Amino acid sequence: MDRISLKPALLARRVTYEIAPGHVAQLARDGTENWRVAYRDLTSLNFVLHSIGGNRMRRLDLIFDQGRHSIALNLGMRVGRDDPDRIAIRRIHSAVADAVHAARPDIEVAIGEQGGNRIAMFALGVITLLFAVGMAIAIYATDVPMDRAAGAVVPMGFMVLLGGFFAHKHAPWRAPITLPVQAFAVMMAADAAPSPKT
Repeated sequence: MDRISLKPALLARRVTYEIAPGHVAQLARDGTENWRVAYRDLTSLNFVLHSIGGNRMRRLDLIFDQGRHSIALNLGMRVGRDDPDRIAIRRIHSAVADAVHAARPDIEVAIGEQGGNRIAMFALGVITLLFAVGMAIAIYATDVPMDRAAGAVVPMGFMVLLGGFFAHKHAPWRAPITLPVQAFAVMMAADAAPSPKT
């Protein structure tokens, strides 16, 4: 049984994850159990990596019939690969992937946002696209001078690209990318391996 601690975000309290052959649990600083998930109860796993603004988020969702629990880390982009919390999250994700593979080799791992989060990201993309199109129509309809309209082209182009990217990537009708848990475990083990010293 492994116990690995980390501070999941700048303003969050340190937690410990207990990875056992039959379950994974999150423990508070005082040792009380926040939650526990038995691998036999899992229906799937979901792995998400996001870089937004100056922050990087890495999350493994453990999905079961009654809901989900997440093992996540949010850090600034400038935090190096050798940061103790970045090392810890990679070790935790690797240990959980190995344990799930041993207990439930039939589990699939979806890559990227799923469910309500995916729909919210899709809606954000569509709204951004519609806003850019609305701005273009407003500029055309109100006879804005060409020199002033030219200043809006770059922001509107950026909004079209960003909105199109989010709408396409998170379209709810697209099948999620999935991996067998064995391949995911190998990927997580490689990610958790120490960096070669140069």
